[in-house]
Amino acid sequence: MRVRISYSSELEDVPKEFMRLLEEAIDKTNQVLSIMHLVKTGVIPTEMAAENLEKTRVGLAQIDYKLSDIGMILSGYYEAIEQLKNPPQPEEKPEGEEDVTRER
Repeated sequence: MRVRISYSSELEDVPKEFMRLLEEAIDKTNQVLSIMHLVKTGVIPTEMAAENLEKTRVGLAQIDYKLSDIGMILSGYYEAIEQLKNPPQPEEKPEGEEDVTRER
């Protein structure tokens, strides 16, 4: 079962974290490609191909999850950068309009 976890990081550390996660995705991709190449070239016997192809499928799913995580991290990073460049402006009340909130 997959679960989503989150943690905070300093904004300036996000690019390093992105690169670390990308390296993990690249390593997993290379592992999957290696298995596929061994099956294709016959180094892995036919009777073992099904088991190794299943490992390949699982590996591809893990790569997909990792890339999805990376995409969400980058999206949040660029959103934070944009907010720093253009902080939200408080709403201005039209002239003559009063604040009607009351303390209880």
